[in-house]
Amino acid sequence: MIHQKTPEGVPVYSVAFGGPFVGRYERFASEYGPTLGELIAVAPNLPAEFWQRGEVRICDHVIPRERWHVVRPKPGTAEAPVYVTLHLAPLGGGGSGSGSGGSSAKSIIGIVAALALTVATAGIAGGFLGTALGISALGAGSFGAAALAAGVGLAGSLAVSALTAAPTKADAASSSADGSDKRGSASADGNVVEPGGALPRVIGTRRVFPPFVNDAYYEVIDGDEYVTVLCALAGPHALDEVRVGDALASESDDIESETREGWDDDTPITLVTRQCRNTGTSLQLSEHALDPESFWYLAHQSTPSLDLPAWHTVTTRRAPDKASIFLQFPAGIYDSDGPDAWFMVPLRLRIRRRGDASWINLPEVWVCSRKADRVSSVVVLDWGAEPSLGGVPDNRGFVMAWRSVPPQTATPSGTGGWTAHSYFGASGSIYRDTTNAGSSGVLHTHMSRDAATFYLDPATFPPGLYDIQIMRGVAIDRRWLSGLYRYGAPGGGGGGGGGPDPIYDFFGYFTEGGGGKRIPSTVENRYSTCYLVRCQSEWDEHPVQGVGDAMIAVRARNRQIPPISALASGYVQDWGGTAWADWTTTSNPAPHYRAVLSGPLNADPLPEALIDDATLLDWRARCATQDYRCDAIVQGERVQDILTTIAACAFARPYQSETWGVVMDRDSSAETPVQVFSPRNMRGFRFERAFSRLPDGFRVTYRSVDDDYAEQQVVIYREGVTSGDNLEGVTYDGLVREADVTARAAFDLKQAVLRSTFYYGEAPAEAIVCRRGDLVGVTHDILSRQVGSARVVSKILSGGTITGLVLDGAVDVVSGSTGLVIRRADGSYATAQVAGPDGSRAEIDLVTPISNDLVWLSNGHGDRREYAIGQGKKGALVVWGAMTQEYRRMLVFDVAPGADGVFSLTFVDEAPALWA
Repeated sequence: MIHQKTPEGVPVYSVAFGGPFVGRYERFASEYGPTLGELIAVAPNLPAEFWQRGEVRICDHVIPRERWHVVRPKPGTAEAPVYVTLHLAPLGGGGSGSGSGGSSAKSIIGIVAALALTVATAGIAGGFLGTALGISALGAGSFGAAALAAGVGLAGSLAVSALTAAPTKADAASSSADGSDKRGSASADGNVVEPGGALPRVIGTRRVFPPFVNDAYYEVIDGDEYVTVLCALAGPHALDEVRVGDALASESDDIESETREGWDDDTPITLVTRQCRNTGTSLQLSEHALDPESFWYLAHQSTPSLDLPAWHTVTTRRAPDKASIFLQFPAGIYDSDGPDAWFMVPLRLRIRRRGDASWINLPEVWVCSRKADRVSSVVVLDWGAEPSLGGVPDNRGFVMAWRSVPPQTATPSGTGGWTAHSYFGASGSIYRDTTNAGSSGVLHTHMSRDAATFYLDPATFPPGLYDIQIMRGVAIDRRWLSGLYRYGAPGGGGGGGGGPDPIYDFFGYFTEGGGGKRIPSTVENRYSTCYLVRCQSEWDEHPVQGVGDAMIAVRARNRQIPPISALASGYVQDWGGTAWADWTTTSNPAPHYRAVLSGPLNADPLPEALIDDATLLDWRARCATQDYRCDAIVQGERVQDILTTIAACAFARPYQSETWGVVMDRDSSAETPVQVFSPRNMRGFRFERAFSRLPDGFRVTYRSVDDDYAEQQVVIYREGVTSGDNLEGVTYDGLVREADVTARAAFDLKQAVLRSTFYYGEAPAEAIVCRRGDLVGVTHDILSRQVGSARVVSKILSGGTITGLVLDGAVDVVSGSTGLVIRRADGSYATAQVAGPDGSRAEIDLVTPISNDLVWLSNGHGDRREYAIGQGKKGALVVWGAMTQEYRRMLVFDVAPGADGVFSLTFVDEAPALWA
């Protein structure tokens, strides 16, 4: 600021309002004497929020806000002026434009965010060495160096900024289980794919833990509990070494297995034929609560209702064909004092279709055993066709069913009782057991050793979602219960005075003569604890309706099924010489890449005409030669992510433009550039360098083929580093051999150094000659002083060869060491050495003549003029410099079309040392 005076000699201040990011100044004059607060009050164009967030400085000294109303700046002199500046830090938001003399709020925040990110990652996001001043803004497209420096980790940065990034995707295909079986029952450990969900697909070969496509299907047969599971993989797979936990299924006596590879002519799996869904409950059915000092009397004598069994509810799925309630007595139904006695447990069930108000009672059933080990039983509701009525077990299993239970005759009399729906019978005997199995009045109730099945006519019990309630009663000695539901000690006389044995409510209580409230039978030394394990809804249809997916079915008896795995290789159509038609298994990435683009598993396949088969075949051959492999598991991922993983395993990246293929990263040191760029055909050249803080190395997690695809870790140090604790954790997916992991990690660590510079320029339509990954030459005086470019004005011929050239610009010749690169009309290049002494001249002689072939191109009007591809009638492009260093060899990182046929180009160094 300049201190001024009025013509009358009154000293004034010139006050500036601005800030380090705002860039706006408003100058105004004020008479000597006002306070800072008074100056702010009359300052023009000052934002209202300045009073809350602004800052005032006098000669760069910050004045506290609470002192603004008392501080008066002293007048200065011409030699020592007084500077009063007002500052307001920017906030986010606002429009994309700015006012008169202002700047974009979004651009401001972008700069602030970039600086903050740089500090957070201890990197220099830009390098900014591109312009003559050595400074470059964070403009559009300048993302390479910034991304490399500003990533959370080096691997994450390379995923954005590398020409071909590593396959850094987490692998979540495995699962684990402890294999425990606390109750010795059959069960299965695994995830179930929801209808319409994604199945995993194996690319190459991997040990995979396929998900279930159906809930585990449970059965009880002759007292043994079986569980069957069905797993699937997307598309056809070769399946080998099916394991249940660590054991081979083929070598386990209590396991059956069945596989299908997934071809259209496969026969259906036979181990599983029904769909099911399980509602897991694993709750204990409540029993009478008894006094801890007694095995007869209720715990709450004054309020006995607190001690009675309760109803427990489970629910079917919508409209099943069958619903099975699995019960388990883990310690059996057993009396240790009388091991030869058969004991029974009564069960009552009632059902209600969701939305109905009233419960429907089913017949009361009794299950019997004397086994001091697990007893599994099932109660089934079946809406299917009812078979002929069979017999009833004598002692083991479901031995009795009652459609009508008389009320209690003991005190309090008239309580209890149970009446089933009339559908289950209305006349004849009220019970059914082995003595009257064929003539009982209990209908539609089938009993066996393992199950009590109620067959429900859909006309009476419309299919739907049903709530099912179950309650258990007191376990009793079977010998004490007669056919009239009367219960007493052996020999009768339980009613006293030689009368009949009483009818007890086994779900309630009775009062003995002394007034004690008790149950009819002691539970001392008796075991009948019962668990409701699950409710299984079933449908009479195969779990898998179509074909084309690989299947694994496993059936186990009386055991838990730990995670199921198989060594799987995905079938893919490989190149057979004329077409991609030969179904085979391979770890070569190319056929899998193509199958993802247009194979049968792609819901929206890419048209064949858009696939760059030439590049894919070249890549396939390179993968075979270099032994590049991809062995991965993909599930529910985007097509783009899958393509990226497959390509990255073989040092490539997806290419998607007019055709779809890959960009290969390879040792191109023996190749010739497809295009050369210089100031004659490229403008706005600049470059940025990322100074990122590199880790000492990578700690890579991968799935090791040598350890049956279990997780392993290996540490790879950066070149020149032999030890260190600054290791970055990386997970590689698709690489399963330690040598491949080591090579990839070493490559990634080196490219962060060797390709940390990003070059930018704009070129006309001739930029379309190259695409991402192509080798090009770039020459510019920013890169080297001893380089230049020109165009051919005319040729000097002798004997049909070119012995010299006349250029439109001078060449700084250094005798014996200056070379030329000339672009022919067909896009090929010729190299030559400049003859003659040192000096700057436009007419040059060549040490060795070059062929005149393909240098001229007709313009279609009879005259033959020199052309360069994409440059009309301009002369052929020439770049010069030290021999073999006429241009810098670079790889195209990105090509982006712009306005007026101009393309934005991004390059990175060729860096042949990456392949050393």
